[in-house]
Amino acid sequence: MFSPLTIAELLGRPLEELDFGWRSVAFPNLMETPFPNDQINRFSYLELNTYLISTLLRDTDQLGMAHALSVRGPFLDRIIIEKTLRLPGEWKLSSDCAKPLLVQAAKDGMPPACVNRKKQSFELPFESFFSRYFKKAIKDFLYSNDSLIFSTDALATVAKLHEQKKLFWSRLWTLFSLDYFCHKHNLHS
Repeated sequence: MFSPLTIAELLGRPLEELDFGWRSVAFPNLMETPFPNDQINRFSYLELNTYLISTLLRDTDQLGMAHALSVRGPFLDRIIIEKTLRLPGEWKLSSDCAKPLLVQAAKDGMPPACVNRKKQSFELPFESFFSRYFKKAIKDFLYSNDSLIFSTDALATVAKLHEQKKLFWSRLWTLFSLDYFCHKHNLHS
């Protein structure tokens, strides 16, 4: 979630002191994709095995459950994914439209308004949830200067970025949660 340089700044330690070898232990063989020479398919493979699983499917499931819906991802069928990953990556990008393969496949069976519709993002209202229920706790965390692991200067930068709405909620929530966990269990860096 954070670059090595940002982690060093947050911890208030020189980058050279930090060991990032844990990545190969936590994500064995992840960087070895079946597509070493096709960057688009390589990226798709990595997305399928990380962000899709850890975030997109989780968020979709939570939103569906909140409304008593059983949500299914129609394009997450194993056969569709396997066949699509076998296609050359350059077929999947176009300056004319997003998702050209899907548009081409749907073109004859769907109204133009659906095919040519601008892409819309899918987001859960985490920002309003956190500002409603955790505003004081997060503010105390950012300004209290009693973090067990994060540099006071780095947290001041985080606070400034958050106030300017330049810091996505998930990064702030990650720092807050980790600091809370360390306080609760009396863990120090």
